[in-house]
Amino acid sequence: KQWYQRRVRGTWSEWEECIKLNKSDPNHPKPKFLKEVFLKLLWLTFYEKLTDVIPEEFSTLLPPKPGFNHKFAEPAPDNSLLNMQTKCGKALIESIKNKEGVEMMVASLDPLPDGSIDGRDMDSQFPEAKLEVVIQTILRVGCKSISHLSVSLNRFRDLLIKVMPNQDAKVCCLRITFLFFETNHQLMCIMIEKSLNFQLIE
Repeated sequence: KQWYQRRVRGTWSEWEECIKLNKSDPNHPKPKFLKEVFLKLLWLTFYEKLTDVIPEEFSTLLPPKPGFNHKFAEPAPDNSLLNMQTKCGKALIESIKNKEGVEMMVASLDPLPDGSIDGRDMDSQFPEAKLEVVIQTILRVGCKSISHLSVSLNRFRDLLIKVMPNQDAKVCCLRITFLFFETNHQLMCIMIEKSLNFQLIE
């Protein structure tokens, strides 16, 4: 770390202006550029390593620590759709652990409605509540690493196809993926790339 900081001390001083600009104008090109560089660096190293080598005064320009947002991790109010989804998510996990087939996995989602979550009329219907549980569960299983994510998508490809019958469902899949990996740019991009490779989305 000390060797690195000695080598780049002059360079960092040239970018100190970004710290003030980020406070007054976060959309200014200079701090935006530096934020983008730090985000890209996370593809090459661990977050802890990045925070170790970057001067503390630049910490406000660092991206959030990579993580995930599991919607069904916490108990939900009784008689709510979220509560029903949480229970179905647990049932799906048990089905996965028992190595049951796709039809049995889909059956674990039967308590959920088949239409859109808010009940709006759509020309192209798909089981939105079920899709949300499936995507969230598969991402939760695969979020440990890139290899885990690839294995999960490959293993549950038939299940995903079952709950994504049309283009609207595929768009919804991308939205759920974004929300799950909102602070993990790398896994979000890899998930989308793998989904294209497995022909889950177009």
